[in-house]
Amino acid sequence: MATPVSTNTSAAAPVSPTTPVVQPATSAGLSSVASSLAPATDQGFSGQISACIASIFETIRGCLARLPCIGYWFESTPVTTITPPVTIPNPTTIGWTDAQLVSMIRGAFPSVSAVSAITSTTTVPVIPPPDMVNYLLSLFGQIQAPDAKIDAFHSVLDASNSNDGIAKQFYDALPEGTGVPVEASKSAFRHQIWAANGSSVYNGHDHGPGFGDHIVYGAIRGPLAQQAAINLRTALIAARTASTTRTP
Repeated sequence: MATPVSTNTSAAAPVSPTTPVVQPATSAGLSSVASSLAPATDQGFSGQISACIASIFETIRGCLARLPCIGYWFESTPVTTITPPVTIPNPTTIGWTDAQLVSMIRGAFPSVSAVSAITSTTTVPVIPPPDMVNYLLSLFGQIQAPDAKIDAFHSVLDASNSNDGIAKQFYDALPEGTGVPVEASKSAFRHQIWAANGSSVYNGHDHGPGFGDHIVYGAIRGPLAQQAAINLRTALIAARTASTTRTP
């Protein structure tokens, strides 16, 4: 009689899958993150892909580093240890001078005449995105000297990469004013528009007391508005010079 074969019918112990450990993101640099996508010992196809991705991230970082005003935040620095995430500095706590603030706004809004001299190998500036406009408006609000503020305002009106909407935002950032013709305000700018035109008649129509508003809302970047900004800045410089030379 054949001896029955005893078989083990008990199920094998289930294998517990290994849960990958996710490390928190750090600011060790775009290129470092890209280079860590493939194992260090992989010298094959995945290693080539990792190197390609690292190169792409480094190219993007290089482009960001050339941006006006904020490009230095993306400059490459040697990384030896894991550092905390990079925090963009608050523009209101840096303490730039009026000259620096005007220079940064003018750098972001190059004039039409400056762009007309650009060669074919130079990138023509594009209209800044809303976040950049808001940042530049925060810089504009820090300018203290009235003539410097109107100088920056004029650069927005004359810029090749501005538009009426952006110009109106900088106009709205000016105080309404006290009605004095020589001050860095909306009312003074509207007065200078009327003075530059010589009357309230525009395109054959007399706009009366609303002439300045008509130009602001209809042709804020036109020649008349730009001339008004230039004239206001000249008047502000003259007023500042007179106040500093006046004897008690």
